[in-house]
Amino acid sequence: LIIPQPGLINLTLASALVRGGAIVPAIPLRSLCRRLCSREGDNDDRVENDKFNGIIPMEQVRVSHMTSGGPGGQHVNKTQSKVEVRLHLSSATFISEPVKAQIRSMQASRVNKSDWLIVTSERTKRQVLNQTDCLDKLRTFIRQAEAALRPRPPPSPEVSAALARRRQLATERRLAGKSRRSMDKVSRRGGGSTDWA
Repeated sequence: LIIPQPGLINLTLASALVRGGAIVPAIPLRSLCRRLCSREGDNDDRVENDKFNGIIPMEQVRVSHMTSGGPGGQHVNKTQSKVEVRLHLSSATFISEPVKAQIRSMQASRVNKSDWLIVTSERTKRQVLNQTDCLDKLRTFIRQAEAALRPRPPPSPEVSAALARRRQLATERRLAGKSRRSMDKVSRRGGGSTDWA
């Protein structure tokens, strides 16, 4: 995969690199990650219209590297390719408060008592690609929380009628099954027609 114009790098390219394509970069991977993580000139941390624009300011996250587990021999023991990205939800200025609350409930297993959202990746052997993967996961969590907060439009009358009909059919099927089981039990007992005289 050759990157002809470094200015046109986007997130789908980074996720394609992380998912295991052949990598022949036209620019160094470290600068690729820096460009994907935050745009230069975007120092405005205010939340505009309560909508996440996809940019995660790197000064608001903590990135740490560690050795990854699993098979790999000496390479696993020597290189710190596993990446952990932490975002302090209380102090994150690029996410609105309702979205933060939704992230806390949706990702409860990833948020610790100190209100840090912790994301890890050891998907590849490259530290930079794992960092990009962590930031992609973080973007996904934020967008999922935003989508969950959006109000759903009310169903149309046709859809409402179809749902009511389905509910009615399900109730009829359930009651028919109950009466069938009841008849089976009665027939096993003999139906009360046994005479012991």
